[in-house]
Amino acid sequence: LVANNLTPVVHGDCVLDERLGCTILGGDAITETLAAHLRPRRVVFLTNVDGVFTKPPHMPGAHLVQEVQVDPHGGWRVIRTSGGDEVHNLEFDCSEHDVTGGLETKMKSAVAIAAGGVEVFVARAGSAHALNAMRDDHSTDWWGTWIRPPPQTCAGSISPGVPQPKKSHMSLELSTQVN
Repeated sequence: LVANNLTPVVHGDCVLDERLGCTILGGDAITETLAAHLRPRRVVFLTNVDGVFTKPPHMPGAHLVQEVQVDPHGGWRVIRTSGGDEVHNLEFDCSEHDVTGGLETKMKSAVAIAAGGVEVFVARAGSAHALNAMRDDHSTDWWGTWIRPPPQTCAGSISPGVPQPKKSHMSLELSTQVN
C-alpha cells in the first residue's frame, strides 16, 4: 500500500490469540503498532464526535480539546480548549458495546504515537475538518483535536545520534465510534 502511495485505513476485529483465545484487537492498538513501524507524518482518528472533549460531549460543560502537547516521556498536557478553560485531566466514559476502552484507550494510543514523533488528529468522520486533517491542512479554523509530538521529534530522530527509520509521506486513518 505505502509503496503505491495509498493510505491504510484500519479498524479493530476479532482475532485468535495463543494466550487469550478469541479476543478483540482494537483499531487503536493496530494503529499504534503501524505508526511505530511506518513512521507516517500524521495519524488521523475518525470518530462520530468532533474530537476529544474535556468530559463526554453529551454532558453539560463539555468543551472540545483543541490542542494537546506530548512530552518525550509520554506525558501530556492540554494546551487549548474551545471553552478557554484550564484543564488538568479529562473525563472519559465508555459505551457498553465498546470492549476496547473507548476514547480513553484512543487517547493513550494517540499520546504514544505522538511521543514517537507523529502528529495525531481526532476529527468527526465525514466532516470537512477530517478531510483537512488527512490533507495536512489544520489551519486556525480547524475543528478537532490536534495531539502534537514533542518538538525534538517532529522532524528528526527521537534520540540524538541514534538512526531512526525514515518517515514516510503518508497518513493513517482510523474510523471508530465514540458514544
